[in-house]
Parts: sequence; structure tokens; C-alpha cells
Amino acid sequence: LGFGMAGEEVMPILKAIGDISMGNRDQFNSLTLAFSQATAAGKLMGQDLMQMINAGFNPLTQLSEKSGKSIAELKDEMAAGAISAADLKEAFLGAAAAGGRYHGMLAAQSKGLGGSIAQLQGAYADMLNDI
Repeated sequence: LGFGMAGEEVMPILKAIGDISMGNRDQFNSLTLAFSQATAAGKLMGQDLMQMINAGFNPLTQLSEKSGKSIAELKDEMAAGAISAADLKEAFLGAAAAGGRYHGMLAAQSKGLGGSIAQLQGAYADMLNDI
């Protein structure tokens, strides 16, 4: 919200970022920050792209699959300021949507041993907060 996103868009994009980061806190934080910066700027810029790639997600790959354009063409468009925050949002949502590369990854991670332990820790913390 602090970066100018509409309230109704926050939860879907956070869920998509959660799926893309596969529950990894550091990747989630990096992707959230980079996405927020791009949203505030209104377009995808090179620094934000590099942060996303370093966190394990290249939105240009998703945009390439959707548009049929090459990564090089998309980089040229990005340099010209032609990849909007809306395009970036669609890349994130598309990657986490049904049929997307990262669809359901957060739920799948939560079913493993690490996810079960994290759920137990969360339940324990909730219990202590209630007390």
C-alpha cells in the first residue's frame, strides 16, 4: 500500500510472490521489495530486474512466454521504459496462476517437513500470543 498499490491488489500479488519464492523468506522479501519499487516507479527498471533475478525469478521469461518476444527484445523495451508496472504484475500473477511455473508452490512447500515445522512454530507462537 505504501508503494501505491490498490488495496484489493495486495493479497493476490503477495500470494503470487509467496508461490514464486516457494516460501523462502529472503527471496520473498527481495521479490516484494523489487516489485514494490517497480510499482512505485510505474515501470520495470534494470536494478529491479536484477534484484528479482537474484531472488530466483526473471519476469522477462514470463513476459517472453506470454508475448512471444525474445528476452533481448524485452530488455530493449525495458531500457526504453516500455515495460509497465501492470505488465510486471501480470508476469507475477501469470507465473503463479494455474498452469504457471510456480502455481501452488507455497502450498506444496508447506506439506513438507520444513513446512510442517513452520506451521507448528506458528501455532505455538499464536498460542503464546493468546495466553
